[in-house]
Amino acid sequence: MVQIVAYDNEETEAQAGTAFFVDFSGNCLLTATHVIVDSAGNLFDNLYITLSAGEENAASYWVDFLIGYSDEDVSVVCLNDTTYPEIFHHYFPMNQDAFDAMEVGDDLTALGYPSFGEETVTAIFGQLTGFLPLSVEHGLLKTDLDVSGGISGGPVLTEEKNFVGMMVARNVGDEGGTVSYATSLDFLNEVFSVMADTLVTAAKEAGDAPEDCEAKVVGTTTLYTYAGRDYYDAYCSEEVDALKETLVATEFEHWCDVEPDPSYVQSAVSVLDDESSSLVLDDWRAYLDALCGELEADDVYNYFTPSQELGAILIKGETSSAVYAVLADGKRHPFPNSATYQTWYGEDFSGVSTLTSEQLASYSIGKIVVYHPGTLVKIPSIPKVYVVTDDQELRWVTDETTAQTLFGNDWNTKVYDVPESLFPNYKIVEDLSL
Repeated sequence: MVQIVAYDNEETEAQAGTAFFVDFSGNCLLTATHVIVDSAGNLFDNLYITLSAGEENAASYWVDFLIGYSDEDVSVVCLNDTTYPEIFHHYFPMNQDAFDAMEVGDDLTALGYPSFGEETVTAIFGQLTGFLPLSVEHGLLKTDLDVSGGISGGPVLTEEKNFVGMMVARNVGDEGGTVSYATSLDFLNEVFSVMADTLVTAAKEAGDAPEDCEAKVVGTTTLYTYAGRDYYDAYCSEEVDALKETLVATEFEHWCDVEPDPSYVQSAVSVLDDESSSLVLDDWRAYLDALCGELEADDVYNYFTPSQELGAILIKGETSSAVYAVLADGKRHPFPNSATYQTWYGEDFSGVSTLTSEQLASYSIGKIVVYHPGTLVKIPSIPKVYVVTDDQELRWVTDETTAQTLFGNDWNTKVYDVPESLFPNYKIVEDLSL
């Protein structure tokens, strides 16, 4: 969530409000139309969003208007600044079931940047007081949230932190009392669908996306699809990563003891990866810390860190006990048997994530994982003992003296069998002899 500021043609600040990210790529934001247009309904010349408004490290970035609805007071703006940093955006889960279950009297929270109070993020608490029809298809949420100027365009959340609307208006009665209105999720879902179609059309016209890239609405989530695969962005370049989504959900549930909303998981994965900057990781830690209680800095991100030696993420299917290692090539490499796994991880299976059959199938199969370097192996038909080295190579341990010196007097109890069918996965190199 950010502050959005409109400037006139003389570069004078005209008005300000709130905006928040609504696409996984972190490029487009939702805000109230009246924040970015003048009294005549004309779009202001320059629009900027400000990260950490009111703080010393505040930074502003230019945004462009994408789509708008004057009657409903809803607009989408998108970044037009290549210097904008990739960060983890506090994406608000859009839960249609939670919205449909809302009743008068439910607790609500509005977030935004008020025009007073040094323009820092402020939470306003209140209740849902009714529903105001705006048209046959959708309406407004009626609340007693005592909001002020600057909160317009901010998200409205339920007690469970589900996003159900966007703050757009406030009325103050002659005898006191405040009635505030938020555009409901019903209409915003339509906006998000149009936003996705507009983005992918523009990307294709600019030659930045393949012609067959299309928007794909899944519940309250908008993704993109191309050649049978799903993508987070309108360029069909950032493929949906089922494995990382599983890991994000696992970590979230581990620390917060609740299941995250799928849209939240997808937004987190779109910016979190194994090469994430410290800025991304620190913000991710801060988010979990604020939401789920005190955490040690090193506690979080464990699920995103590859296993130290193999450099892999471990997965299995929900209907099979077979374990795979996802390596840097993005493929799932099977452990051919439990003995091979044990040479890497012992009896510890705590780091193995379970995927659905569809998620597992999204990873092509690579070569098998071989025994850990330093392991002694043999095959039944050849009376020789080899030691596994790096790069799947084998060196014949030519005599018992060498074996005892390097592997101990009990070396012969440490020898694993390699099935003959798997032996071609190894390459025999020079002998090992002292």
